[in-house]
Amino acid sequence: MISNRHAKIYCLFLGNNHNMEVYIEDTSGNGTKINSTVKLRKGEKRLLHSGDAICLVNPQIVNGL
Repeated sequence: MISNRHAKIYCLFLGNNHNMEVYIEDTSGNGTKINSTVKLRKGEKRLLHSGDAICLVNPQIVNGL
């Protein structure tokens, strides 16, 4: 189930504004999966990297449709 406000994705600019870090924070009660391995729970944050896959729904349910 996807929440109305499932997750926040935001950038933090470092030093001279040429470098930044991108984070995701779960704001739902359902959790958010990163790369099919890391499950964030409500209030948890994680640094994102280029190529990370974000899943808001159970991939087993999606693949079964």
